[in-house]
Amino acid sequence: MPEGDTLHRIALAMSPRLTGETVERVQLEQVDTSVSGVVSSVYARGKHLLIHVGDVYLRTHLGLHGSWHRYPKDGPGRWKRPRWQASLLVETSSDTYVCFNAKEADCIPSTRLSLHRPLRRLGPDLLAADVNFDEVVTRARRYASEKPVDGMLLDQRVASGVGNVYKSELLFLTGWSPKTPAADLTDDEIAELYQEARRRMQPNVHRAHRSTREGIPRLWVYGRSGQPCLRCEATIRFARMSRDRSTYWCPDCQRRYP
Repeated sequence: MPEGDTLHRIALAMSPRLTGETVERVQLEQVDTSVSGVVSSVYARGKHLLIHVGDVYLRTHLGLHGSWHRYPKDGPGRWKRPRWQASLLVETSSDTYVCFNAKEADCIPSTRLSLHRPLRRLGPDLLAADVNFDEVVTRARRYASEKPVDGMLLDQRVASGVGNVYKSELLFLTGWSPKTPAADLTDDEIAELYQEARRRMQPNVHRAHRSTREGIPRLWVYGRSGQPCLRCEATIRFARMSRDRSTYWCPDCQRRYP
């Protein structure tokens, strides 16, 4: 499931190959565009990947099922996905980069980037070089005061990068019940949650497999409904909570309330 660490890992892989290359063709939803020019940067913001080409930005949000592929022009011609699933294609003299099954894909003029609604609304990227956690707390009070804590973590206006997997893992690691009202947490407790998110996500930018713990399984609670807790052996529970998203938790380890 692509979350902030996935997008930063993709950007790290693509940037050295693509930056400085001249783009010869761009297709958006299988339709040729007039975009061309030299790639000046490839980077992630939360769950969004941005490719700066000439005077535009190509943006993708992978959602649940999106993925990026690279195909060398002189390599085998067969793609791993059907062409009708291609949301964005970027072609240089040596490679073809294809994003399949993106939730969102668009082309943004450079002069409009700061006004682009999905990006303008984003809170601080938890994997940026510096994160202002005071700003994160202020945004949590503004946007998530009426939500349970699991909904606060999913709200990208508060801070960007946390998705469904990290939401469950973070609540387990910090001991909070997912049903705890976000408004009941102190400023320090909110900051602690997002600082833990940053600590857990950073190593996974450089790993092939996401992990929040040493050993197998790699995750504490996510995807382990009905199995024994790895810490106390209570049965892991599952429910669809905020935004009808899957939440996993341990009823014994997550008893922390304000």
